Amino acid sequence: MTKHAKKPESPAKARILIVDDEEGVITTFVDFLTASGYEATGYTDAQEALQALNSFSPDLVLLDIMMPRVDGYEFCRLMKQTKGNETIPVVFVSGKDWEDDAMLSAKEGGALFISKPVPFNELKEIVELAIQGQF
Repeated sequence: MTKHAKKPESPAKARILIVDDEEGVITTFVDFLTASGYEATGYTDAQEALQALNSFSPDLVLLDIMMPRVDGYEFCRLMKQTKGNETIPVVFVSGKDWEDDAMLSAKEGGALFISKPVPFNELKEIVELAIQGQF
């Protein structure tokens, strides 16, 4: 298990859970989002992230698609089936093909699909919009 977590120096605007099998992606996202005032934590193992959902209570999930054991689609389905998690927005962040995966991610309960690499200014805007419930 790899878990990365940082609390911002000032009170957090929101809590963001990052699930990606690439440690570098998690570290980069956690560092950037924490510097932007969010409380961010990440997991490289989707099953462990599912177990941590209730204790972390995220306001948003940034989710990779291709992961071992439990892929992003299955994670999203399982998360949305759990009482209290149905309304948490999920943004799929993947290096996979945009058209087919964007359609499938929406079908599985994702609010948005974005392709890697994600420019930081775009990531920050997407996070703000998702937390405000604008998609």
